[in-house]
This record gives sequence, structure tokens and C-alpha cells, in this order.
Amino acid sequence: MERLGHLSVFLCFLFLAGAVQAMHTFERQNLDKAFRLLVTGEKSEALQIIEPLARHGDVRAQVMYGDYFITEENNLAEGRIWLLAAARTNDAYAQYRLAMSYLWRASVKENEEGRKWLIKAAEQGLYEAEEQLTLGYTNGLWGFPRDVDQEDYWRERANKHRAEQGHAK
Repeated sequence: MERLGHLSVFLCFLFLAGAVQAMHTFERQNLDKAFRLLVTGEKSEALQIIEPLARHGDVRAQVMYGDYFITEENNLAEGRIWLLAAARTNDAYAQYRLAMSYLWRASVKENEEGRKWLIKAAEQGLYEAEEQLTLGYTNGLWGFPRDVDQEDYWRERANKHRAEQGHAK
């Protein structure tokens, strides 16, 4: 009988794992649809998809929602709230987007915060972040010192990760 109990638990686990996977696929499809809607200018319909997912902790939706506020609503503060929520999950792309929201500004304090998030994203192997670090060290941008060794290091990593992630140069 105990064996039957373990089998039932295992089967329930498999069912739930499949249901979670199906839910993630559905969410991805909805976010892809929302992205297409944003591109075609159907913001209201896109936000009906993005906002509830973002509020329920979907990292990709939080990044999209944050980017929406920054680019479409010119609301940097609200956009950063959503990007920060996503970045705190240790998602490299969210960290990168948050970093760039700081680095596009001119203040020293914002550059410091941006550098912190950019390094976190680059250390995880996100080639976009590695490329930005390369630029920072090449040109002394955002408070990074000009440093040929760091420039070479991040350029090599960026080239490696870009190829691994299937992006042509």
C-alpha cells in the first residue's frame, strides 16, 4: 500500500510539472503576442496581457512593463520599479535593462548603480552586457576607467557568448 502512495505522489508530481510547463508555454505565447501588439501600436491590448503577468511575478513581463513605462510613458521611476523587481530575481537580461536605464542618464550616482547591475549581468554571460562593459572600458564611459586588459577580457567573453547564444556579429 505504501508503494501505491508513493506512486500516486509521483504521478501527481508529473501531472503538476506538465501543467506548470503548459502554463509557462501559454505565458510565453501571450507575451510574444503582447510584444507584437506593442510593435503594431496596439498598446492597450498589449498591456492587458503584460500587466497581470508582471504583477504575478513573471520576469519577462516585468521587463516588458518596465521598458514600456520608460520608452512609451516617459516614466523612468515606474519603469525602474518593474525592472528592479525582475533584476532582483537574478535574471541577467533584467539586470542589463535596469543597468542601461541608469547608464543613459548623466548623474554620477546613477552611473554607479548602472555599473553595479551591468557587471552582474555580464558576469552571468549576457553578451549584450559584456559588450557594454567593453565599451565602458574602451572609452572610459559611465565612470569605468580606460583599461585595455579589462576591455580585452570583456570583448573575448562577449564574442564567445554571442556565438554560443546564436547571434551573429
